[in-house]
Formats: sequence, structure tokens, C-alpha cells
Amino acid sequence: MGPWEPHGSQWYNCNRFNEDDGSSARNEQDKSRELLRRYLHYFERYANHEASLQKEEPLKAKVQLAMQEMQKHNMSWIEVQCMTKAVEVLSRCRTTLKYTYVFAFYLSKSHQAKIFEDNQCDLQMATEELSHFLEQDIDHKSENVQELKQKVLNKYLLCSQRCDALMAHVTEGYEQNYWVFDDPNDVWSISNNK
Repeated sequence: MGPWEPHGSQWYNCNRFNEDDGSSARNEQDKSRELLRRYLHYFERYANHEASLQKEEPLKAKVQLAMQEMQKHNMSWIEVQCMTKAVEVLSRCRTTLKYTYVFAFYLSKSHQAKIFEDNQCDLQMATEELSHFLEQDIDHKSENVQELKQKVLNKYLLCSQRCDALMAHVTEGYEQNYWVFDDPNDVWSISNNK
């Protein structure tokens, strides 16, 4: 129900349904739903990387065992150190990705935002592949440990390059004023307009 004051005026008719009132309420609901969907999209990705980071300690132990196994296959201690470096790079990439989802949530749509999302996607895919190599392929004790080492080395170098490219683009965006952010007050004001 609306305010009582307009009841006596000529322009107000309490018997008539005002389409604008209903459509504006539906529009507000739609906006709220879309904002919630958008928030959940980014939050789920943030939370997934956080959960993956929590599993890194067991992964480090697993990689250490794999390194010892590799040394039994005529590889030197120096040759297997890339495995430790790969876990460090994986952690760096996951941490970077985690916070890029916060950045992306507030980032306004633009051409530069699209480039950012493409760089983010490239890093995401490379990170997942490196994770697979470290978590799955090590378990299968590949007959050719040299091949496994080379796959991990190539992938962690790619991940490191993709992470650097993403961060360089973010830095460039700040320096060149590419980034336009949605005002956090505007983003959350939909639910507070009641």
C-alpha cells in the first residue's frame, strides 16, 4: 500500500493497477537476482582457489616423495628441483587467481576488462593443467620420469609467464587508467533501496 495523501487528488486512482509499480519491483528483483548470480560466480571461484591453496601442504609432501623416486631413476638432486619450484609457482598462480576474481567482480565491462578476463582464463587453464600434472601424473609413476619432469617444467614456466602477463596488464591498466570500477555502494544499493 502506498501513502494516503494522494487519495484525494484527481490524478490518483486507487482502483487502477499501476504497471510501472509492478515492473519497477520486478526490475529491482531481476537486478538483485543478477547481482547475486554475479557475486556467486566470482565468490565460488575465489573459494575454490582458497580451498586448493589449503591442500598445498599435502601436495608438497607428495612432490617431495616423487622427487626422491625420480632420484632413484638416475636423476640428480639438482634435476628434480624443478618439482619444488612447480609447487611454488602453482601456489603463486592460485593466490593471484583468487584475488583476480575480487578485482573482476568490481570491474566495469570494457574492452580492457575483456582482455583481462582472457588473460585470467589463460592463467586458470594453465594452472589447472599444472595442478593435474603434480597431483595426478605423479601418482601414476610414469615409466618415463624424464618426460614427467619435462611436462611439469614446461607447464610451470607457462604458468609463471601467464601470471606475469596478467599482473603486467593489471599494472598497465592502473598506469594508463584503463580500469573503471563499479561503485561498491551502487553495486549493493539494489538490496538496500527497500
